[in-house]
Amino acid sequence: MALGDERRAIGRANEQSRRNIGSQIEAERRAIGRQIEAERRGEAVVEDINSLVRPPRQSRPLKRLDPVGSIPAQRSSAPYKPRAATTAGIASPLIEGASGAGATLAREYHAGITLTSSDGLISLDVEPLKKITMHDANGEPVVMEFAQP
Repeated sequence: MALGDERRAIGRANEQSRRNIGSQIEAERRAIGRQIEAERRGEAVVEDINSLVRPPRQSRPLKRLDPVGSIPAQRSSAPYKPRAATTAGIASPLIEGASGAGATLAREYHAGITLTSSDGLISLDVEPLKKITMHDANGEPVVMEFAQP
């Protein structure tokens, strides 16, 4: 084989190799383009999310039950019991503590606190009221409870 023929063969081999590389690069670019379009559309994201979500349970129909006959009409009676004469609520006047000899005030207090004026010149020790027990006109106890200030 002559030197010129050898050079031509090497040139054809190089050309074929370059064409193969070019077509391979073109195929890769087209694949990248398709991948970018799919990402833009969110196809892969939707598939990924759907693979994580459990499919909804299929509802099964309930079993059919045979209808049962209705209850026949009846007549009945019940004795009437009127309400007691007492009324609901508190009967006034309210009287604090127990009445009679040796009666004491029924009060409870929260822990003492010190109130100070905004300029700090005046302070006052106070025991806030927690609970007062009183009696209404019927003699029933009435309890008033207060929140801690």
